[in-house]
Amino acid sequence: MPKNNGRHKHLAKKHPGWKKQIVFLCSCCATLVLLTLSVFNLELSKNNKVLGITVETTNKDVAGEISFWQDFVNRNPSYFDGWVELTTLRLESGDKAGSLFAYQKAVEINPNSPKLRELKILLSE
Repeated sequence: MPKNNGRHKHLAKKHPGWKKQIVFLCSCCATLVLLTLSVFNLELSKNNKVLGITVETTNKDVAGEISFWQDFVNRNPSYFDGWVELTTLRLESGDKAGSLFAYQKAVEINPNSPKLRELKILLSE
């Protein structure tokens, strides 16, 4: 038997909360790492990417955006957010029939989405 058993008991008596302190230190380090990664991720998210395609949102060329999203949903017809975006853009451009069509496609994909409730209010105005 090792003679260090008494030494560990003495350490435990001298510093009764050392395990809690180590757990606390590890928790603080993990929190710091997560916050750092979150800030880094926010910096990366400034480029809007949809399925690997960079989308520039600073240009308010609604006709160009409609063309982009129409082409995109033609290639990816089950992409819900594309239909939602197309509904919003067509509504902005005054194309009520086109926005209703895009809205119906979005409803077919995800009928319980909260986004659709907001769009339904906009479409009824």
